[in-house]
Amino acid sequence: MTRKKHTAPTSVVKLGPVDESNPGLLKPSYYRDFGLSTRTSKVLSYTGLATPEFYWLDKKWIKHYTEGDKAIQSEIEELLGGFFINLSLEDQCELLKVPLFSGLYANSEAKVKRKARWYWQGELVGPEQYVENIVKKEFEIAINDEGEHLKVWRTRFANLYEESLRRKGRNPYPADFNSQAYHNRTNKGICKLAKSYDDDAFFQEMRNQIQIQVDGSWWPKHLDPDAAVKAAMSWGRTRLIEFPLHHHWGAGYPDLMLYRQGRHTLLEVKTTDRLHQSQAHFIRNTARLELDCRIVKLVPVGQHQDDNTDAFLSWIGSCT
Repeated sequence: MTRKKHTAPTSVVKLGPVDESNPGLLKPSYYRDFGLSTRTSKVLSYTGLATPEFYWLDKKWIKHYTEGDKAIQSEIEELLGGFFINLSLEDQCELLKVPLFSGLYANSEAKVKRKARWYWQGELVGPEQYVENIVKKEFEIAINDEGEHLKVWRTRFANLYEESLRRKGRNPYPADFNSQAYHNRTNKGICKLAKSYDDDAFFQEMRNQIQIQVDGSWWPKHLDPDAAVKAAMSWGRTRLIEFPLHHHWGAGYPDLMLYRQGRHTLLEVKTTDRLHQSQAHFIRNTARLELDCRIVKLVPVGQHQDDNTDAFLSWIGSCT
């Protein structure tokens, strides 16, 4: 029997913001209402996930939530029209309406400790740094930090919020710690606290947090702290606070942030892999902010392929 190839989800799947409102486990009847079998519904009732969200799961989580049962996986797959992770990168980008530059030809690929490295002026670098080297002269700011400059302020204000709860005699880690309800409640408190600071005080707290991480040796070694603050300030305090936060503390941010003439572009660099669940979540959750999110696929240059760096720079430059 030939397995059906899915290229688009069914109407069950929601393309808007991630449904993370579920406060706990759902009854099997919830899943049966989607036409799923009694056995499948019973297994899924322990996951706490809304049915449409199964479409976006990475393979390891599909296997985990279905207890490795391929019959259950096939039933869900048929209901949803496949799984996002099984789409090609091109189909993923088309579904999410994200621009894709599908073949930036790069100098010889080398394998180093099972990771691909690329030659840039005689030096082996990672794919993200390779693309950063290409674009940095074209932009006022080009930072390769997987959104660290967008996340670090939350770490600082999460700590300040926790301290404020302790001063009030409240437990910052209640019984529902790690639940979505706890996350939503805490995120609201963090944002409210951050909004009470003026710009100067806000960014000074951000500098304080970066220094703590530098001193503790858990700040990314390649990332200049001043560059991270400059990148954060380019967004402004109000817009930074607007960024929705994934339940797992900011997973899924694109690799690079580019800034020029008052506009930002978030650029994810791919080689052989596709978009993951957390990356799709980021794109879905930030769509309302009208961000310019883009994807570039880096491929080894072939003998009959011309250098297309200029074409890529023209494509990425169309953000301004």
